[in-house]
Amino acid sequence: MNSARLTKRRLALRLKPPAPRNPLVAPALKRKAGAHRKTAKSERQAGRQALRQALKQVP
Repeated sequence: MNSARLTKRRLALRLKPPAPRNPLVAPALKRKAGAHRKTAKSERQAGRQALRQALKQVP
């Protein structure tokens, strides 16, 4: 019985380790690296401000 138990342990599934991760990707994603453009929030805010300015100038 002991030998049967040892045999089962030795037949454990062995998987290849995953490819190593690029250490530069995670910090870049956290910084939102990429194309330099304004956020959607700032675009909405700028649109609201432009609308207010335009409405002030209309008599």
